[in-house]
Amino acid sequence: MHRRELREDLHRPNREDLSRTQQRHGLAATSRMNVAVIGAGAAGTSAAMNLALGGHKVVVFEQFERGHTRGSSHGTSRITRHTYADPYYCSLAVEANREWFELERLAGEQIFVPCGLLAFGDPNSDWLKSAIAGLVQWEVPHEHLDARQTLERFGIRLDAGEVSVFEPGAGMLRSSLILRLNEAIAAEHGAVFLYETPATLSDDGRVNGEAFDAVVICAGAWSGMFAHLPTVPTIQHFAYFAASIEAPVPCWVEATPDHFYGFGDYGRGFKIGLHRYGPRFTPESDPELDPAVLDEIGRVAVRRLGARLPQLEAFTCLYTTAPNEDFVLVQVPNHVPVYLISACSGHGFKFSAWFGRLARRLIEGEVSPSDFPRFSPK
Repeated sequence: MHRRELREDLHRPNREDLSRTQQRHGLAATSRMNVAVIGAGAAGTSAAMNLALGGHKVVVFEQFERGHTRGSSHGTSRITRHTYADPYYCSLAVEANREWFELERLAGEQIFVPCGLLAFGDPNSDWLKSAIAGLVQWEVPHEHLDARQTLERFGIRLDAGEVSVFEPGAGMLRSSLILRLNEAIAAEHGAVFLYETPATLSDDGRVNGEAFDAVVICAGAWSGMFAHLPTVPTIQHFAYFAASIEAPVPCWVEATPDHFYGFGDYGRGFKIGLHRYGPRFTPESDPELDPAVLDEIGRVAVRRLGARLPQLEAFTCLYTTAPNEDFVLVQVPNHVPVYLISACSGHGFKFSAWFGRLARRLIEGEVSPSDFPRFSPK
């Protein structure tokens, strides 16, 4: 698919489907509505902010306390990058970055740290070759480095035969700050956040008995409570390590499907996580640290950074993985418009600002889920 065709596929509304949706629910595209948002993670708070900025009355229901660590959005940092093995997401990252820059403008604070991203591995791997092709297709600046150059410039150690690609325009998102800013801007425009308030959705569009004109579900690993989805929630691990590296360490990712990834030290240590899917999570359980996984992460910290063991801190988070590591966007049958958004599969945070804007576009009738067939559950 050519660049222009891909961009049109991402953004072209299906007017026929959209008209049917509006007629079925008796809505006009310019209506100002009473909207419930279920979930106050990255996607949910972004949806609330965008809807409130659009003049809608917004109530956000979050089952846990503010700043909890039970979901997928906690922690201080996330990677944002165009270096993707799938060119679709390379393109989508271009759009998402515009939303991040807009949030920086609205908030007057830096949320993006332009430290760059280093992707490395076997030069013949499909992952790395596809990622480079996407960078070339979308004209994203990047450099090719060998093992010596990588170590000298960035302090990261490659294995024999590995090479790296550096994307200078990539970097780190200040994730916990982003959630706070999303909420603050939404609240300034009238949104109400109800924490420690689990949400029950009825067939008539009521949430906890309260009537709404529309509902946006951003429930992460709990999305299966609201629709039958082919997603699998899993428990993931990341940890912080001390290391003596004078070079400016960028964000980094191994060029393999089940990769390790990492960040430079911003006062807490060098963060390293494992993308490979962990044990299945059930909503009734509390995630627990697995010493075997932490040992595996520790070995990578030593191998790549010369880090000192044991780790300084360790945490769990949740993935909600869809087929092909795509995202999920569906309209849930109801008497009012109900849209379920899952910016998931372990790489959704960097797109959460884009999904927040999409939530407003859905509610205002500008687009419909059928405009994004890539996100339709299969």
